[in-house]
Amino acid sequence: ETEVLEIGHVAMKHLFETNPDLAESISWTIAERRASLAAGSQQLPQASIEESAGLLSSIKRFFGLR
Repeated sequence: ETEVLEIGHVAMKHLFETNPDLAESISWTIAERRASLAAGSQQLPQASIEESAGLLSSIKRFFGLR
């Protein structure tokens, strides 16, 4: 059984503003997951720093963060 919750833009922006490391952590987790899926492996390979940085930049831009 899965329960899905929707967190709105304003709430996420507030979370990122009050905890700036959260956006970085999320971007790194997404990059690792993408690398794992691309490798077809259950192990999480080292995600690239460039991909994580790109995701972080996108998150910050989307939420209007510095």
